[in-house]
Amino acid sequence: HRNGFMAEPGGRMLIVGLNPGGEVFDVLKGHEGSFWRPDVSYDCSKLLFSFQPKGEKSFHLYEVNTDGTDLKQLTFGDYDDLDPVYTPDGKITFCSSRQHSYVRCMPMTHSFAVSRCDADGKNIYVISANGEPEYLPSMLEDGRVIFTRWEYTDKALWRVQSLWTMNPDGTNQVEHYGSGGYWPNSLFYAKPLPGQSSKFVAIVTGHHGVAREGELVLFDPSKGRQETTGVIQRIPGRDNPPANVTVDQLVDNSWPKFLFPYPLDDQRFLVSCRMKPSDPWGLYLVDTFDNMVCLRLEEGYHLLEPTALIPTDEPT
Repeated sequence: HRNGFMAEPGGRMLIVGLNPGGEVFDVLKGHEGSFWRPDVSYDCSKLLFSFQPKGEKSFHLYEVNTDGTDLKQLTFGDYDDLDPVYTPDGKITFCSSRQHSYVRCMPMTHSFAVSRCDADGKNIYVISANGEPEYLPSMLEDGRVIFTRWEYTDKALWRVQSLWTMNPDGTNQVEHYGSGGYWPNSLFYAKPLPGQSSKFVAIVTGHHGVAREGELVLFDPSKGRQETTGVIQRIPGRDNPPANVTVDQLVDNSWPKFLFPYPLDDQRFLVSCRMKPSDPWGLYLVDTFDNMVCLRLEEGYHLLEPTALIPTDEPT
């Protein structure tokens, strides 16, 4: 599903206001294709994203001004380049199929590895030594990269997609949460809570079944890094303390479902959400007090991968 040869065109990259019914700006109007996960520059002037133009077979990295001008293609070739994020040293960290490895149980599927390039797309190199798939790098406030690593070799294929960290140059790769444990099966879309040191938010989900959609959970690895020891709270679930979160809990029948959390602070989150299986994915604002506000639904589309268009401080 993350390979260019399986992608379907027809998506849009939109800038929308948070007021329901507000104005919508189609950033790349007239450019038909498939999109993955935009990132916003620290000064809020540019968008960095993966895009596969209609008729091409691979995803490449692109950059554009937030007003839709000065579109630039940064990477080229037959490889898929996904999930780019700006790093504070002026580089770009992303996941790429350039390591020439494949998923063991699905050999037509590329095994993506965390990679790095200059701001103009030049000097690409793979910075991970892992032969299994890696996903969704994000920046921690201390300057490290956090990402999901699939530890498949010599292990069962489930309960092995945990969080790791590394320096932006690929050094000091260490397990961050969940490695070798029985819960969660998988952790995706991890992002730090602003100003909260070690705390982060992530989607807890399975390997098969519902795949990446799942429960919205807050963690603090300083309290523990195995099973539920580092769980702070599930959203919604303020009245369900971490002690009641069990390692055998499955997410298939747990509703609402969440994807792509974006912390605005340590209590409020933009997120893609659907309340029941027949619902489209909508843009929601949720918080740690179990408030859930639907900000936008778009008829005929799912609204995915929300990113706040606000300036942010560079990690130090």
